[in-house]
Amino acid sequence: MNEEKRMIDIYEVKTSIRFCGKEYILGEDKSGKTPEPYMTCITRRDNPFGIEEYTNVVISDDYLEIFNLFIDRLSEQSRQLSSERAERGVTNKPLTAENCIKDGLNSDIEGKIIIIKPTTLLPEYRTADRQIRIATGGFGCQPNARGNAVFCTDIYSDKHSRFEKYDVLGVADINRLPEWVKTKIAEYEKANKSKEKPSVLKELDDNKTTVSAQKSKKPKKQKKEHEEK
Repeated sequence: MNEEKRMIDIYEVKTSIRFCGKEYILGEDKSGKTPEPYMTCITRRDNPFGIEEYTNVVISDDYLEIFNLFIDRLSEQSRQLSSERAERGVTNKPLTAENCIKDGLNSDIEGKIIIIKPTTLLPEYRTADRQIRIATGGFGCQPNARGNAVFCTDIYSDKHSRFEKYDVLGVADINRLPEWVKTKIAEYEKANKSKEKPSVLKELDDNKTTVSAQKSKKPKKQKKEHEEK
């Protein structure tokens, strides 16, 4: 059975590799309609609508030039990821159930540090720094809710993401985490402490104080007026 050809404009996709959330593409126009039949580009779908976007498009009449650019872009992305791992002090060993609190998912996990299953992540991202998240909400945070959505914040990038409850390995046991993970969690909590909203109780007390102060002032009689707005 012949598979349907994937086309990007007039170029047939000959080779594509997904890596670090992007897709690196090498294409060729076999119709002879263009003097530059070779193309390479990068596609991504990280926009709100998940639409495939083509970026960094380069065309040429020299296949070797395009092939080398295709390889160079992949190599550069790989070097960046390796550099990031080294900077964070990360090894390729992922966190496991041994790093989780026993039966931690049987309680409300909102606001807790959770660990994402490594198999849920792309192969190049199956490291502890990518697994650690802060659960911020979603029905999946509740033990008996029908919904599965768990909204999270990445402690390294501060980016928001969504996982399903079955993607969550468990609630992190701080005492069973590597020291570099503990340090990063402490840094994250310190950096975000100033961003915390005031407690509901404090807001109620402030409102009561304001109302009491207003009642203590004798209101002045004013002539009623009707204004058109």
